[in-house]
Amino acid sequence: MEQNKFVLSLVLALIVLGLTLNVAAHELRAGLDASGNLTQHMSINLIGGEVTVEPTKLGTSYHYDIKAQPILKVIGEGEEDVITIIRFKEQYVRAELSNGQDTFRAEAGVTAQPILTGTLQTVIAPIVDLERYSNYPFRQYVPAIVRGDRDAALLVNTLIKRRRDLDQVDITDVFAECWAQFSMECDTDKQYTSFLRECREGEKREICEQRVKMCGGEVIVRVNEEPDCNNRLVRAEIDYRSDREFDVTEVVYLSFWKDNECTRQTNDFNELLFCEDSRLGGQDGDFTIKAGILTI
Repeated sequence: MEQNKFVLSLVLALIVLGLTLNVAAHELRAGLDASGNLTQHMSINLIGGEVTVEPTKLGTSYHYDIKAQPILKVIGEGEEDVITIIRFKEQYVRAELSNGQDTFRAEAGVTAQPILTGTLQTVIAPIVDLERYSNYPFRQYVPAIVRGDRDAALLVNTLIKRRRDLDQVDITDVFAECWAQFSMECDTDKQYTSFLRECREGEKREICEQRVKMCGGEVIVRVNEEPDCNNRLVRAEIDYRSDREFDVTEVVYLSFWKDNECTRQTNDFNELLFCEDSRLGGQDGDFTIKAGILTI
């Protein structure tokens, strides 16, 4: 009996020792970089800065030259070569510095102020500040500001689609009617209408009109004519009833990453997230710089 107890105690001791060594090895591996050296943990915070965006229209697309001058607080330990990804109009580009390099050196405890540039091309136009909203031709890829009472404002984007493209209808419909959907957002909320088109005699009003409660008020959207799928536009009226202040502006997004083999494979933020232990800072809300309203 005593021998059995001794064997059992020895087995348990060996198990505990094995677990302890495994945890220690895991922690050691977590602290090693690709070259086997101990990594220094660092993060980057955006504490200020400015950005300029110069748009140019090229046929049906737009060319944007971006120059960002962020003020960065580097916290933690050590030094890193850092790459910056710029996101604008849902496009990504790896930033360059004035010396032609695409990395800057960040040192913990030292404020960094790199001058970053990038060029993007997309079909999405600069935001348009509307002067009138009655029967206005809202266009796909042209975001627009709709204003309500006082300084209340909404950012409106439009999607134009053929009826046969919509999931909720029969794709064999030979008429392939054109429909429009609107997304509307303020600083605290974003809502979508259903797909709308012009109302015909005897049809329910909800085919062409929708009321949306949002941003401390109400938005009434009315489609006045059949949407034009060929030219990607729809004439509509948007009535925004709210007194909530919202400063609509173009926004440039920045994110910062360690320069390594993985992060050099892509510029896409969502793909970079798969690069283990490479993200130094940058997310919506905390790493944005307002660029104002652009003019061409």
